[in-house]
Amino acid sequence: MALPYARQLLRDERASRIERIKALTREVAKCLESKAYDSALVMQLIELDTWAFLTRPASMTIHGRASFMWFIERYMRDAPGQGYSYGPSDVYAARCGLLHTFGALADMHEKDKSVAIWRFHLGTLNTFIPGLEPRMAYISVTRFIMDAQTAISASVKEVRADDAMNKLLGERLPRVFFHSGVLPSRDPDEIAALDPGIDAEIAAIHRGDATSSG
Repeated sequence: MALPYARQLLRDERASRIERIKALTREVAKCLESKAYDSALVMQLIELDTWAFLTRPASMTIHGRASFMWFIERYMRDAPGQGYSYGPSDVYAARCGLLHTFGALADMHEKDKSVAIWRFHLGTLNTFIPGLEPRMAYISVTRFIMDAQTAISASVKEVRADDAMNKLLGERLPRVFFHSGVLPSRDPDEIAALDPGIDAEIAAIHRGDATSSG
């Protein structure tokens, strides 16, 4: 049977699934170009989280801290000449601090004093704060975003070369696809204008389901 919300999916989510992912990168770039640096960082951390969810190994059945840190460990690399190296715990703690409280501190910093606290800056280098290393680090906004984008590209390249992982990514995409993005107006008149043809599409889904289940 078609999903009970098939009509809403067909009405609202006409963009290709992979387009929803590409939109994340565009959002990061737009924020950076507008000098909305906090927003750019938030969107970049969301994008990293999304790709960690999509590309985590099959053995990681639930996405969370472990899969996010796995992604950072596997794909996040330091650019030459940096005075600080990305640690999976550091990145995850920075993610939690910024996304949960719009701050620099997270519970991990209290529980593990080896986890570095990040302060973002508008220079070009990642380095430690003098006198507080390895506890606090200065992280370049532009450097972090470039390194995150490089990590994402590396993960995509690896997944595309692995048939099993490529299939798994396809199975996980609907979770991202169903959100995503702010829609145009969905006032009643606009919804009514979208309805023609949807019943035929739903009927086709039903026929496909019936065929596959038989």
